[in-house]
Amino acid sequence: MTFKTLSYVEHKEQGIQGLVLHSEIKDTTIYDPECENCDDFPEVESYGPGSDLTFRTEDLKQIENPSQELIDSCKCAADCFLPDAPKRPSYSEEN
Repeated sequence: MTFKTLSYVEHKEQGIQGLVLHSEIKDTTIYDPECENCDDFPEVESYGPGSDLTFRTEDLKQIENPSQELIDSCKCAADCFLPDAPKRPSYSEEN
């Protein structure tokens, strides 16, 4: 099972919600707007003020009707996937 890029998921136990950036059978990376960007990359080089988090795919579930608040808070990351937007190399593959 994998999730479609730019869909919304929630961690089954932790309740963390986010936007799917990349999903494979074992692992899925999401943009979590609630988790402060603590990477070595400045915000300008990342998707926004949130963080990219990777979880085991089996620990996530699809959010069928994401809240408008979640959609709005992930917009900065979603915009990076527009056709003319520069892509980060690790997430440039299409699902």
